[in-house]
Amino acid sequence: MLINKLSPDEKQIFLGSAMWGRGVTKHDVFRMLDYYIESGETLIDHAVNYPINAIPEDYGLGLNWLSEWKALNSSSKIEVLVKIGSVNNLGTPDSDLSPRGIQQQFNFLSDKLEGSLSSIAIHWDNRISRDSSIEIAETLETVNDIADKHGLRIGISGIKSADLYGDYFNEHAIKPIVQVKENVITCDARKFYSKYFKDADYIAYGINLGGLREQGTSATAALRGIEHPDWVYDAFKAVKMDTSLRPKPESFYDISMYLAYCNPNLSGIIIGPKSKDQLSSLLQFWEALQNFNRSHDYRSLNQLIEKNMVC
Repeated sequence: MLINKLSPDEKQIFLGSAMWGRGVTKHDVFRMLDYYIESGETLIDHAVNYPINAIPEDYGLGLNWLSEWKALNSSSKIEVLVKIGSVNNLGTPDSDLSPRGIQQQFNFLSDKLEGSLSSIAIHWDNRISRDSSIEIAETLETVNDIADKHGLRIGISGIKSADLYGDYFNEHAIKPIVQVKENVITCDARKFYSKYFKDADYIAYGINLGGLREQGTSATAALRGIEHPDWVYDAFKAVKMDTSLRPKPESFYDISMYLAYCNPNLSGIIIGPKSKDQLSSLLQFWEALQNFNRSHDYRSLNQLIEKNMVC
């Protein structure tokens, strides 16, 4: 499976699904999935509670769409990483990470995805080490048993007790897939986890800062109440105007992919296109990046990277 080949030297791209049902229609989701698979990609990022839109009846809607698409395209190979644990789509960290809850969610996902589940990721575990060490150990043992039995990789996203998780992963020689919010502004999550994990594949989400655009705020950023500092716009505009860059970035999203591609700490990225056309543009640029010569002195790009040297 491609998910087993993740590494900083062979970065992979995941099709994100957080906005499915939250600004992205079922029709557009199906068109993107068709194009994504036709383009030779297979990795998809999901969560049991997408979309997180505070509409309870939409809990799991994105997963239902993916399951329906899979049923219509049974011969298509996809590898789905699913974040488990969340019990609602209200944006709160409420979760059920008990052994029974995890087993029930795994059984549900196995039925829904029919052999396409490649990784289960523990999502939003806010339990504190000193209060919940036994319960956390039970969670990890259950997930590890399931992963071993079914040939899955283990992932995490949003974990407070990284020390306990790190001890367990290191002791059992597990290389987790760790989802982190990482872009030109922040790498705090990866720096936090790296203190405890000897080895991990870091996958970045939010690389485009929630929808960075040259003029105004994107619909996605507005929906999430996201604002960006002025220097980000100035730096990104300078990179876009640099005629020496090859491939030439056509959008701020392209520049965000440049930064992620040049980041030696990342094994992959999650993209969140809203349409087939945007997905096509992103995949074409990602493919072009495979021929990018990092040894060249691209001043504008290097200056932008230096802005984030803290990472």
